[in-house]
Amino acid sequence: MKKVTLATLSLLAFLLMSTLPIRPSQASIEAVVWNNPTYKGYDDYLDEWVVAYEEGATWEVSVMVHNNYNPPGPAVRTQINISTLIVWFGWGKNYTHRFATPEAIGPDETRFFTFSNITPSTDEAPEFWTYQYRLILEVVNATTGPLDFVFYWNYWNWDNRFAVYSLDHLEVQQLRDKLESFYSMMMTWLPANATRARILLLQGYWEYWQGYQVHERGDMSLAKTHFEAADSLWNQALSAYEQVGTALEDAEVLYREALANSTRDSGQASLISANAALINSYAVMFFGIGWVLIGIGIIVYGMRRPQSPQ
Repeated sequence: MKKVTLATLSLLAFLLMSTLPIRPSQASIEAVVWNNPTYKGYDDYLDEWVVAYEEGATWEVSVMVHNNYNPPGPAVRTQINISTLIVWFGWGKNYTHRFATPEAIGPDETRFFTFSNITPSTDEAPEFWTYQYRLILEVVNATTGPLDFVFYWNYWNWDNRFAVYSLDHLEVQQLRDKLESFYSMMMTWLPANATRARILLLQGYWEYWQGYQVHERGDMSLAKTHFEAADSLWNQALSAYEQVGTALEDAEVLYREALANSTRDSGQASLISANAALINSYAVMFFGIGWVLIGIGIIVYGMRRPQSPQ
């Protein structure tokens, strides 16, 4: 329903903008680049590839313009003079930049222009939508004297949609990107004998799953709380695995050194000591298997327990 309504509003805005005298046979705006966006990529909540700026931040767009204008009559290309650059967004607002003196672009010449303004608040442009945008160049007849309008050139985006983020929206999306990559990596290489690390990983996954659910509903603040908890637990899991791995490495080094240096008379004691250290390191790793099972039981119980309404 949300996207149907947005599509309807965008269509109405497009029909209104289409009443401008555009020259359809020309496509002078060759490329558009959004500079230093707050976020660019796939937004899991919006289910769109977006270019996003945080509310209150400065958005900046660069436009590449190529003059391929053929006026009516003989097929001779001519100079154009750009007086105004307009950026229209789907929340229903135009941002207009008028050049102090129209910019002249010669035949087959390419020029670049940069234009910026302030990203509106999420009250004006709600963060739960994506917005189409349109860039329009106004061409006039001269650079000095009385200026007469000639036509418009325009660019309508077909790639990434534009989005306005609150700070929570931004941080939640960044955390979710990080956690999804981190979880895949941890499950791939974390050894089964790193008991405490796996308990922490399971606890972190439960926090991640809760964050995932509320994020899908659009509760950015609560999703952020759960994702931050998952991030903390998974960092603890890495630390726990580091301690286990270090203990095992130290024990193995001692064991190999004792084997290399042992003799029938004097090395027996050091070999016995090395064996004891190695066995102790294995005990550290395998201790707590019962707690792993208890931890899994807690996770399963938590996932199956009915949740209170959010």
